Amino acid sequence: MIDISAVRGLLELQKLNGVDIGVGLHSRYSAVEIIDHISKEMKLRILNKVKEVSGKISIIIDESTSISSKSVLIIYLKCEISKEKSPNILFLDLVELPDQRAESVFNSTLKCLEQYGFDNGYLKQNLVSFTSDGASVMLGKHSGVAKRFSTLYPDIIVWHCLNHRLELAIGDAVSEVAGVNHFQIFMDKLYSLYSASPKNKRELKDCAQELDIQMNKIGRVLSTRWVASSFRTVSAVWFGFQALANHFSKAINDPDRTSTEKSKYSGLLNRLTSQTN
Repeated sequence: MIDISAVRGLLELQKLNGVDIGVGLHSRYSAVEIIDHISKEMKLRILNKVKEVSGKISIIIDESTSISSKSVLIIYLKCEISKEKSPNILFLDLVELPDQRAESVFNSTLKCLEQYGFDNGYLKQNLVSFTSDGASVMLGKHSGVAKRFSTLYPDIIVWHCLNHRLELAIGDAVSEVAGVNHFQIFMDKLYSLYSASPKNKRELKDCAQELDIQMNKIGRVLSTRWVASSFRTVSAVWFGFQALANHFSKAINDPDRTSTEKSKYSGLLNRLTSQTN
């Protein structure tokens, strides 16, 4: 995939190649509008195919917050586009919620489905399951969203999302193991060291190139992100161990570094190479 910000550079490249690219629709805003139009058409074609084959569907929803701090609902469908092939997962829509009550989430989901042609009759015949996180709004026994779907469509399967369940399990395990706190503090120090300083990031990249190591991005661990994000960060540190140690060693001996900085890098190196912690 190519980042949308690369559009201008690619257009300039095509000019250098002698391609006639015309005079309009060159801005990244135009590119966004074109992509948005194409994606909507593709989605409608896929949904029409689902309805043509009377494909079974499963609803997957999750609450989130938009950049404008508004409550929104992310709606996915797992759907059949052919009786001979495995179902596909399709992003359906991002719906703004009037509030976070179960009734609003339920009504907003049904309204969205109906807008795409999945009315009550279709859902009664083809809705297979409902999946969400374990919040009481979603899975509350008496008036949660899942309960409302089960009342309307008694044959569906209600499923607590495994990703969310894994997050809860990891959270419980972390709270029971005191040593994890020291590990998290160390990883957060690495994240702060390289995310806040382009110089440090560049120096680490140079150390990795000297050792012929692919250095991946170091993020946060055990934060609000998914467990997979923590795994990527731990893997980056694990496979980039030599590059990190090399960078710390160079920083300790760098005459341009202050004594405070040298002490910090010395502590990080000792912690990184310690066999007991």
